[in-house]
Amino acid sequence: MPFYRFKTGMVHMRGTKLPKPCAAKFGIGDQQQYCMEMSAFLCDGPVGGGHTCDRALCEAHALEVGKNRHYCPECRADHIDNPAQSGLFTSLV
Repeated sequence: MPFYRFKTGMVHMRGTKLPKPCAAKFGIGDQQQYCMEMSAFLCDGPVGGGHTCDRALCEAHALEVGKNRHYCPECRADHIDNPAQSGLFTSLV
């Protein structure tokens, strides 16, 4: 029975078919919190061994990187915004 964050506050909902709350973190420094809105996506970021991150994500925190492929903010930082990876394709131009 998950808790969800809505504009009116935190709500505890009962049901067997409810999605997990969004696991994306927001905030600054030590004051980070989980989003906890209803999720619509799972993160498809690779974590090794052929597995994916599978973090629950709401529409606001899911970055679409392909057809039916989404990254959470942490996977985006690791795999898309990584400056070490960006230098690999400069010789192809």
